[in-house]
Formats: sequence, C-alpha cells, structure tokens
Amino acid sequence: MILAALLIFILSFIAEMFLPWWSIATVAFAVGFVKTATGWKSFWAGFLGVGFLWWMTSGTIHIRTNGILTSKVGEMLTLPLPILVILITGLVGGLVGGLAASSGFHLRAIVKK
Repeated sequence: MILAALLIFILSFIAEMFLPWWSIATVAFAVGFVKTATGWKSFWAGFLGVGFLWWMTSGTIHIRTNGILTSKVGEMLTLPLPILVILITGLVGGLVGGLAASSGFHLRAIVKK
C-alpha cells in the first residue's frame, strides 16, 4: 500500500504539471488497477497519495502568498480559520484519489472474472 501511495503521489505530481486537476483520478485509477491488493488498501493508497500531494501543494501556496489566498478563500467559504482551507483541500483530493484507486481495483476484479 505504501508503494502504491508513493507511486500515486509521484505520478499525480507529474501529471498535474501538464494536465487538468482531474488527471489525479486517472493516475490513481491506473495504479489501483495495476498495483493494489484489496479494495480498502487501494482506497487508502489513493487517499494518502493524492491527499498528501494536495495538502502539501495548498500548504506551499499558503506559505508563498503569506496566507493571503487561503484567508480570502476562507472568507468566501465562511470558515473560521484559513488553515481549514488547506485541510479541506487535502480531504477533497484524498477522496477523489481514494475513490478512483478503489474503482480501478474493482474494475480489475470484474475483468479477472
């Protein structure tokens, strides 16, 4: 699972440089299809790989803009703390990655039958 999460993290990082944001789902789906052993392990590999990537990216943006961007987005979403924007971003990315990787695993299970 750790290897799959690391693979999803690295490939998603590369994909996001050149492709739209949803390319993380195709990367997680492909790794889930090829590399994972169970449905739950595939979900957690995708969740951790993409969630950590998005958490790090939003944290980097927060630091580079001195918190201005996260503060303004937090105000738009009526969040009490700007740091919640970073946490929610990681959660959303993690859910996308986890569900995509799990879908890849389950498609492989269907194809094998």
